[in-house]
Amino acid sequence: MSGERMHLDRFRSLVDAYGANQARWPEAERAAAVTLAQGSAEAQALLRDAARLDEVLDLAPSVAPSTALLGAVLARQQGATGWWRALLGAMPIWQPAAALVLAAILGLGLGSSGTLMPRDEVVVDVAALSLAVDLDEDGTGQ
Repeated sequence: MSGERMHLDRFRSLVDAYGANQARWPEAERAAAVTLAQGSAEAQALLRDAARLDEVLDLAPSVAPSTALLGAVLARQQGATGWWRALLGAMPIWQPAAALVLAAILGLGLGSSGTLMPRDEVVVDVAALSLAVDLDEDGTGQ
């Protein structure tokens, strides 16, 4: 963003995300943000508010996670085997794969044999029903 002028809304987002310390700001936007901060009373007010918040946050102690917490997180991660295991349980993976292959073979076989294709008179009857036409025995509709 260097060479471009920064808008106050973007500056506000930048300060909200990274705080008042300019070293934390993204390098690509830093120069434009500093220029805006030097020339805008609103930007300076945003920086003062962010600096106060930074001071309060810096007072908070830095706490390292306990070994129990680290152990629990690692154990849970190692126990995760994927969504398919949660869905299928302890079932061997070949069983659902075999069922899928058999269903595909059955579908392709029935589809290519033509046994599922309707007879011509059934197609005509369905078309007549959709058009609300009463067909006689000779199929003329009169």
